[in-house]
Amino acid sequence: MSRSLVALIVALLVLASGTRAVAQTSVAETSIRAIEDQMVMPRGAGPLELYSRYYAPDQLNGREVIVGVFLLRDALEETAHTGAVTVASIPNAFTMASRWQLPLVLDGGCSVVTIYFDLETQRLLPIQLEGVSAEPELGACNGLG
Repeated sequence: MSRSLVALIVALLVLASGTRAVAQTSVAETSIRAIEDQMVMPRGAGPLELYSRYYAPDQLNGREVIVGVFLLRDALEETAHTGAVTVASIPNAFTMASRWQLPLVLDGGCSVVTIYFDLETQRLLPIQLEGVSAEPELGACNGLG
């Protein structure tokens, strides 16, 4: 392999890693407040105050978003939350460095609610569940139970 080709590959890798670094790497308190001010819990879920709320930055269809996972405290107190950082001024709110650190509960019914917040528009994204004829909601219960 020629030196110029190696240099080109290295330059492309540096550029690619540089553009990735521009992506959001944390969740601001102002974004959490905007989310919680707009939030209307989905049918079957309890009030927002009953949930521990975990937020992490992500990308969705090329958009910078915040993914939120809300866990009903009475039902899921024992779920581990490694890497969670407490948001001191917002009770029961936590941030995570990556969506891969968010709590994962399969079929938690409305004891688990997931949301997506678009950072550019500062709006919650409506979620339409496949196979459900109901109107889209701002959050989705993660199971049927």
